[in-house]
Amino acid sequence: MVEIQLNSLYSHGSTHNSFRADEDLRPTEATPLVRFPESNQPTWRVRSRFAFGVLIGMLILGSLIGIYLLYLQSRADNILPPVETPLLLVSREQWCDLPVCRPALAETNMPARYVVVIQTGTTTCNDVFVCTELLKNMQQEKYGELLPYNFMVSSNGMTFEGLGWATPSPMYPGLSAIVVAFIGNFTKEIPSTSQLEEAFNLFDFSTTYGHLNRDFTIIGKSTSPDNVPIYLFDSLQNLTQWDRVLSDDY
Repeated sequence: MVEIQLNSLYSHGSTHNSFRADEDLRPTEATPLVRFPESNQPTWRVRSRFAFGVLIGMLILGSLIGIYLLYLQSRADNILPPVETPLLLVSREQWCDLPVCRPALAETNMPARYVVVIQTGTTTCNDVFVCTELLKNMQQEKYGELLPYNFMVSSNGMTFEGLGWATPSPMYPGLSAIVVAFIGNFTKEIPSTSQLEEAFNLFDFSTTYGHLNRDFTIIGKSTSPDNVPIYLFDSLQNLTQWDRVLSDDY
């Protein structure tokens, strides 16, 4: 019986195979002297970096837009709405307690197309009581009935109702107009700033509430050729609504 030594055979084979492996690793003439690492970077890394860059760009853009919107909002909050000066209107029933001040006024088709500005030719007044007495005296002494003006504006910036918006003035029959009388004599003096501003408020109020066309025309008229209110006309002639052709010469 022969006993075979497996360890000796295994060791010999291993040594032989190891020698062959070392022999294969030896450089030959075909082996390059320098080896460069191969670039096998995965595609998903490139895509991830691109997506990350896009995300950062969107975050920066969103931040800039948010800052700009906050800036616009802060500016809007600091802008105050325009302050509208109220019309200081004294109704006919308030300043006139005579029976003639409460007639059944005939209504006409409004809005009016023109505004006719004239002067009362009287003294000025700067107080509600003084203006009330002045208008009452005018009504009794000069006209004997309701004053032929739609509105009267005093020097202290108050509007007194005459015929109102719905009744045409008998001074200019057939003319779709609101007659506004400036209380005073402006042949030698100019109207006060308060008087002019109140007249402008009356115009704005009339257009806002449909009593006057928005494209209305202002006409300056005198009650007599020798009593032309040149300083009143001078104060209004630069308005875009002023019509020099239809107004009286001065």
